[in-house]
Amino acid sequence: MQIRVFFDSDTYNTDRLFRNTFDFLQLKFSEFVSREGENYFVWIALAFCGGILIFFHQRDAPTWMDVGIACLVLISIAICLIAFFQCSIASLVLVSLAFGGLVAKTQLSMLDPPILSEKTEEISLTGMVRYVENFGNDSFRVRLRVDEGWTGPLNSVEDVDVRIWIRDFHFQSHPGDLVRLTVKLFPPPGPKVPGGFDFPRRAYFDGLSAVGFAVAPAKSIQPVEPVHSRSSRGYQVQVSRLRQQISERIRTVLPAQSGALIDALMTGNRADLDKDLLAAIRSAGLAHILAISGFHMGLVAGTLFWSVRGILAALPFLALSVPIRRIAALLALSGAFFYLLISGGSVATQRAFCMLAIVFLGMFFHRPAITHQNVALAAFIILIVSPVQILNIGFQMSFAAVIALVSAYDFYQRRKTRSQNYLEGIPRVLWQTRTFLSAIIMSTLIASLAVAPVAAYHFQTVSHYGLLANILVLPLFTLLMMPMALIVFLAMMGGVEAIPLQVMAFLAELFIWIAREVAHLPYAVSSFPKMSNISFLMFLIGFLVLCILQSRVRFFGILLIGCCIGSLFFNAQPQIFVDGT
Repeated sequence: MQIRVFFDSDTYNTDRLFRNTFDFLQLKFSEFVSREGENYFVWIALAFCGGILIFFHQRDAPTWMDVGIACLVLISIAICLIAFFQCSIASLVLVSLAFGGLVAKTQLSMLDPPILSEKTEEISLTGMVRYVENFGNDSFRVRLRVDEGWTGPLNSVEDVDVRIWIRDFHFQSHPGDLVRLTVKLFPPPGPKVPGGFDFPRRAYFDGLSAVGFAVAPAKSIQPVEPVHSRSSRGYQVQVSRLRQQISERIRTVLPAQSGALIDALMTGNRADLDKDLLAAIRSAGLAHILAISGFHMGLVAGTLFWSVRGILAALPFLALSVPIRRIAALLALSGAFFYLLISGGSVATQRAFCMLAIVFLGMFFHRPAITHQNVALAAFIILIVSPVQILNIGFQMSFAAVIALVSAYDFYQRRKTRSQNYLEGIPRVLWQTRTFLSAIIMSTLIASLAVAPVAAYHFQTVSHYGLLANILVLPLFTLLMMPMALIVFLAMMGGVEAIPLQVMAFLAELFIWIAREVAHLPYAVSSFPKMSNISFLMFLIGFLVLCILQSRVRFFGILLIGCCIGSLFFNAQPQIFVDGT
C-alpha cells in the first residue's frame, strides 16, 4: 500500500508553525497557572526561600551593590512579564526571590560579632551567666555575656559572648548570676569532615565569639537581676533561669535516665541523656520524640483546648452566655506559648507554634487551618525574623514532614466521602480505634519517608525499624505521656509534682526499653554515602512538585526523587580524611 501525503504550501510554513506552537504552549501554560493558582502564595514563599538559599550559598558574601543589581534585574523582568504577558503570579515569584536575598543580606549586615582568630593563654573573665547545661559528672556548659573585666583579645568590644566548659563539683550558678572564671579560649571549631556541620557559621549568627574551658573553679561575685541594664535579652535570662529551676526539680525527684528523658521532653534539655541511650533512640527512629516540635506542641495545646472547653461546657450558665470555643482556643494558645519558651524555642517549636496560632485564628474566623498556605505563612514568619534558619537541619526536616503530612491530609479529605461508604455498619468504637491506629501508622510512614532523604544528606544514616518503634511508642506518648507532662507543669505550681513525675517516670522507662530493644534488632540502621548538593536539590524540587502541584505534572516529582535515590549508589564513601593542618 502506498500512502501519499500532500502539503499545502500556503498553510504549512515555518511562521505559522511557530505561531501555532507558541499559542498552544501559551494555552497550556494558562491552564496550568489557573489550576495551580490557588497555591500561588506557596510558590511565592518558595521563591522567598530560594532567594535566601542563593544568597547563603555564595562562596563570598555578596555586597550591597551585588544584591541591589540582582534585585533590580529581577524586578525589571517581573515588570516586563506583567506588561507583555500578564503573568502576575510569575512576577510576584521573581519579586519574592529578590526579597529573599534582600532579607538575608539585611540580617548579615546587622550581625558583626567579634570572632576569636586564635587560641589564648589563661585569661580572667567576668560575665553574666546566660544559660547553664548540666551534663552530669560535675560537667557544665555555660554561656557567658562577658561585658566586664575582659582582659583578653577584642577588649574594645562590648557584650562578647563565650561558651565555657566547666568541671566543678561546687558550681551552682544560675542564669543572671555574675561569675569570674579563669579560662582558655579557642575560635569556634570547623567541620570535622568536609561538608559536615558548620559550627563557625552557627556561632557567627548566634553571636558566639569563642569557646573554651575553665582551668579553675568559678567564683560567684554577686547575684544580679535577670534583666541586665546593658542587655536587651533580659527576658531570655529569666526564661533560662526558670528552665533550669524546672530541670533541677525534675532531676531531684528522678535522678535516673528516665528523669533525663522527662527533662528533655519538658524543657528541651538533653544534656543529661547518656550517649548510649541517645544512640539507641536514633537507631530506633525515635529521635523526633526528643525534638520538641508540632507533635508535642499539638498534644499540649490540644489537651488544654479540650479540657478547658469540656469544663466550660459543663457549666450551663457559661456555655450559653460566652463563646467557650474561643476562650478555650485563647487559653490553649497561651499554654503553647509558655511551652515554646520553656522548651528552648527551637526552629521546629517555632514553626509548630506559628502553625498552632494560625489554626486557632482559623477557629476564630471559621477558616480551614490545615493547608499549604498556612505552612508557607509559618515559614515566612520564621525566615523574615531569622533567614539563616533555612540552613538549619531542624527547619528542613520539620517543614519536609509537615508539607508531606498536609498533602496527605488533603488527599484524604478529597476521598473521605468515598471511603466512608465502606464503613457503614461498623461500631463507632471500632471505627474510632481503626482511625486512630491508621492515622498513627500513616503519619509515621509519611513523615519518615519525607525526612529520610534529608537525614541521608546530613547524617548519612537511615533507620529501618522506625515504623515499628513509632507504632509501639506513639499511642503511649499521645494518650499518657504528654498529658501527664501537662499535669506535672500544673503540679509544680503547688509543689506537688512528685507523684505525677513518678507516673511519668514509669512511662519513660517503658519508652527507653522499647527504644533499646528496637535498636538492637539486626540491620536496624544503614549508612549511605554523602549525598551531593545537586542530588539533594533534585530531591527538594521533586518533593515540592509532588506535594504541592494539583495537576498531573506532579508525578514528574517521583522521577526526580527516584533519580536522587539512584544517585546514592554512585557516590563513593571516603575511607580516610587527611587534615592539612
